[in-house]
Amino acid sequence: EKYFDSHFYKALALVNKIRHLSIWNLAKIISAGKENSKEKEAMLALDKNNPKRFLAEGISILFMPVSRGGGPEKAIPLMEKAVKTNPQYDEAYYWLARAYNMKKDLQKAREFSQKAMELSPNNNKYKLFLLIQK
Repeated sequence: EKYFDSHFYKALALVNKIRHLSIWNLAKIISAGKENSKEKEAMLALDKNNPKRFLAEGISILFMPVSRGGGPEKAIPLMEKAVKTNPQYDEAYYWLARAYNMKKDLQKAREFSQKAMELSPNNNKYKLFLLIQK
């Protein structure tokens, strides 16, 4: 599991890196994208049914341009699969809330934010996201 987790967290860090690079850093974006794909492939090889794998893929797709097959519509089913695989996975509910927020479906965003808070009531990231939705 720990080895799997290292690939999971590296994939998330790479998504974050890509999100913050400007178009002028296209070579860095492409490089980070390839590295992210390798991390997701490693997760697939280690445990194809791990909910973190579904979540990592969903987060990657969430921030990918719609014109390249990304966006909330494509990401939500993967995030939902993470929740179905592990109904106690608070981080997946948080990301579902973010995806629905991006879709402007504030009712579902609040619903999933509240579920994340129920599962992890001391998580400040969840508290903050719930507060900014009101």
